[in-house]
Amino acid sequence: MTTYIIGDVHGQYEKLVALLRRENLITPQLDWAMGDATLCFMGDYFDRGPNGVGVVEFIIHLQQQASQQGGIVHALLGNHEVAFLAAYRFGDHRQSKPFFTNWLDMGGVMDDMQHITPEQIHWLSHLPAMLLVDNRLLIHADSSIYTAYGASVEEVNNNITHLLNSDDDVQWHKLLRQFRQRYEFLPFNWHGEKQPQGLARAQAFLTIYGGVQIVHGHLPVFRLTNQAPEEVTEPYIYADGLCVDVDPGMYKGGHGFIFRW
Repeated sequence: MTTYIIGDVHGQYEKLVALLRRENLITPQLDWAMGDATLCFMGDYFDRGPNGVGVVEFIIHLQQQASQQGGIVHALLGNHEVAFLAAYRFGDHRQSKPFFTNWLDMGGVMDDMQHITPEQIHWLSHLPAMLLVDNRLLIHADSSIYTAYGASVEEVNNNITHLLNSDDDVQWHKLLRQFRQRYEFLPFNWHGEKQPQGLARAQAFLTIYGGVQIVHGHLPVFRLTNQAPEEVTEPYIYADGLCVDVDPGMYKGGHGFIFRW
C-alpha cells in the first residue's frame, strides 16, 4: 500500500484540491480515489490563507470516504490549530493572556472563526499530536517539545488531547509557547549558527517514540533551500536521512507537493 503525505495547507483549499486532482488522487467530484492507500496531513489547516474551514471540512470528507474503501486519512495537530482552538475557547476575556489577539497575529482569518461548527471543533480538539505510520514518526513541529507530554506516542496524544479539552489557560499558553521552537534536528539553528547536536537530538527522539525517520512540517522548505516558495516541489531530507521536512510553503506562494513512500 502507498502512503501519501501533505504538509501545511494554511487555508489554501483551492491549492489543496488542485494538488490532489493533479495527482489523480480524487475524482472530479472531489471524492476519494486512492483505494486502500493512506493519506496523512501534517497540521496547520488554518491561518494565512482564505479558507481554513473549507480545508477542515474537506479532510473530514476524505476521512469518511476513505474508511468506506479500506483507506485511511490521518490528520495531525498543528500549532495553528492550537491557536485557533484557544481563541475559540477563551477569546480575549483573560486580558493577561489575549488568545484571540495572538491568533489574529498568527494570520487568523475571521471568516474561519465565524463559520466553524461545533462538530469541527470537536474533531480539531481530538487530533493526534504524533503518529507512527509505516515505521515513520509523524509530528507537526521539528522540535522535541513533545517529550514534555509523555514518553510514548499514546501518552503524548492523550495528554495533549486532555489539555485541548480543558480550561487551563496556563497550560494552553505553555503549549503555544513551546511550538515556537524549531530547527532542533538541523545542523544549524534559527540564526544560521552551527549546532552539531541536531543529529543526536533526532536519534534520541526516535529512540523514545520509535520509527526509523521523522517526518514533519512547521518549517517551510524554502527557508532551508533558498528557493522561491513556488520552486519547492519536494521535501527537504536531512540529519543523515533521519528527518524529512514536508512543509511546501503554500501560504507564501508554494503550489504544494505530495511526499509518498
